[in-house]
Amino acid sequence: MTGVQTCALPILGNSVHITIAEILKNLQITGKVISLDEAKETAVNKFEILIQNKPLIEKRLGFKLKPEEREKIRGQIKTSMTTFYGSKWLTMMQDMPRDMWDNWHIDPDGYGEFRIEGKKAYAKPDLLFEYKDGRHYLVEWKT
Repeated sequence: MTGVQTCALPILGNSVHITIAEILKNLQITGKVISLDEAKETAVNKFEILIQNKPLIEKRLGFKLKPEEREKIRGQIKTSMTTFYGSKWLTMMQDMPRDMWDNWHIDPDGYGEFRIEGKKAYAKPDLLFEYKDGRHYLVEWKT
């Protein structure tokens, strides 16, 4: 495979997705956010763990990652983390009163059925929360 199209690689999105969810869960519990550099390193490490089983990746996806493709993916992972840290979502969540943090739904389990103020909703968002102004947000990372 030449000119790897990383958007087609689930491992790229998975490493970023998992890292963002962990960052928000950590914020929810401790009130702290890891540094951007630590977030980038964590996401890249998750990518490396996911591709350690090369025969599985090669068999499932039908190609071997060349060193330059692997490096390109690492760069895209770092860019994705930088984008998240620069997004309004992290700022909004840090800005919310702490007593609202327990109501965050970060990467919720299940198949997309949940309730908002007693009303049934169907979606599989990566994040669902009510902001301090009373509006509800459904967020998809699009990693």
